[in-house]
Amino acid sequence: MMILGNRDLQKYHLAESEWEILNNYILILQVPHAFQQKLSHEKVPALYQALPHFHRMIAAWERQKELMPHYRNIINMGIEKLTDYVEEIEEIPAYTLAIPVISPTIKLLWHQKYKNELVDWAKQLLINSIIAAALFKPKLTLT
Repeated sequence: MMILGNRDLQKYHLAESEWEILNNYILILQVPHAFQQKLSHEKVPALYQALPHFHRMIAAWERQKELMPHYRNIINMGIEKLTDYVEEIEEIPAYTLAIPVISPTIKLLWHQKYKNELVDWAKQLLINSIIAAALFKPKLTLT
């Protein structure tokens, strides 16, 4: 190996066990990286995907904890940080309203599955938004 032949680089040589640890960290970090790639898709606005993806990311990390019990504490730190963030943003109307408008039922089913305590809030938010949209009368001027 090139490192073994170069004295300056020998201090950076990793043992097999260190490579294994590094590879496990890569597996753990691939979870948020994959979701970040999905959420930052340039051609499609992805705000509506944020909350569902955050919950999927937490579920993926939960599965990793079972497969990698030695890394449970590290994975828990990521879950805790993401959970704190989700709790801060999930009551921001833009996130709830951004979930696809295909059907209000889909929005409410998502809230029932992941955040049941916010179902009534989400219902009222949707009703208020529909009423506001129905009452909105833009002033169109053609010049």
